[in-house]
Amino acid sequence: MEFLKELALPQAVEHFHLLLVVEGLIAIVIFPYLGFLLGSSVLSYVYNRRARFRDHRLYLRFAKDLIDTALPNKSLPTFLALIPGLTLVFISAQLTQSTEAISVGLAGYGFVLLLIAVVLLYVHKYTLQLADILEGYEDLLKKDPRRTAALDEIEVYSRKNINSHLRAGRYGIALLALASFLIVSST
Repeated sequence: MEFLKELALPQAVEHFHLLLVVEGLIAIVIFPYLGFLLGSSVLSYVYNRRARFRDHRLYLRFAKDLIDTALPNKSLPTFLALIPGLTLVFISAQLTQSTEAISVGLAGYGFVLLLIAVVLLYVHKYTLQLADILEGYEDLLKKDPRRTAALDEIEVYSRKNINSHLRAGRYGIALLALASFLIVSST
């Protein structure tokens, strides 16, 4: 990430102050959303695991509501996390262009981890929705005794889906926590 410092042009004092103001405004946007996304994801993962082990439908619905609140569509994390994160990388490069500060590297690696974490959390969200569809179809096939082969295939696919769902959630939360730490420490 040091090459970004070399690409940055020297700034006048007024532009330097403007960059500080923009960095502060971006911090006001990104820090609360990262905390909200991390908290919602952790709680969704915890309640989802509790629902799976205890076969509790209310916990599963609560887990789905939590992740749907934090990630309702693709544009919300794009505009509240990814674009501000990338902007912080470039602002850090401009502000620390002639210094030995590591903030550009921290912001750059934090952005990459944030991008991966958001993708994994979307995998977590969509596999949770797919699990509901598979369970409904599995219940439908259980009523028809002639379709045992299809039922076995759905049960195997449902188990694989749950395993990938939990794995994506676990890695997404870990990477989001690390990305949040790196982004916050870069400012």
